[in-house]
Amino acid sequence: MEIITKEIKLCEKCNNYRGIVEERCNGKVPVHCACDLELERINYGKWISPCMISPNGNKLWWTPISEYKAEDGRWIHVPHFGGPNMNK
Repeated sequence: MEIITKEIKLCEKCNNYRGIVEERCNGKVPVHCACDLELERINYGKWISPCMISPNGNKLWWTPISEYKAEDGRWIHVPHFGGPNMNK
């Protein structure tokens, strides 16, 4: 993963980061806080793919149950157990 630009800010409700990043292989990708993820699931039954989460602002993870394009052009699926626990 190669982040070109990062425009994220802290969510006042859940204390996780949200915004948008530009990733070299996937273009502009939303970064969801816990509130955003819950709204996506309620409204659409799943999360927009690809998307990321960033609980601490320094590290970015591909959202579990999403897919992203790897540097070699393959699509990678992130299983439900991949990534950090957003409920801490």
